[in-house]
Amino acid sequence: MANYASRSMPKCNNILEEISESTYLHVTVCLYSVVSDGMHDYCQFEAFKPRCWQREVIVIKEAFYGRRHASRCTEAEGEEFARNPRYFGCSADVTAILHSRCSGKKQCEIRIPDPELENTGACVVGLRMFLEASYYCVEGMGL
Repeated sequence: MANYASRSMPKCNNILEEISESTYLHVTVCLYSVVSDGMHDYCQFEAFKPRCWQREVIVIKEAFYGRRHASRCTEAEGEEFARNPRYFGCSADVTAILHSRCSGKKQCEIRIPDPELENTGACVVGLRMFLEASYYCVEGMGL
């Protein structure tokens, strides 16, 4: 399922830069950003699939891999693991990993479990971990 984010109003800034004593450069920069609805969970055997509209690219806002809290991803594990606080509170900040794999592109896909994310060693071996991620889209050319 494509996960297109919603478009926001443009944010424009006027920049006046003095090039020399009598020469100025005037530029108006407008960012049309598209923002996802915040953090979403991606469980085992699901995929993180951010998508942006034409002439826009992905920017990863933040991402964590592990078990920071109980979620829909942990409910199927049974009562022993699903709500027991001993099995939560472990995670790794994987924003840089997702940034290198997705930011600047029109779309990407990361399937969970992912070997690179698993190698972060966020939690005790044997626990099923999940991805929490958010992104937004900005106008730009894809890589």
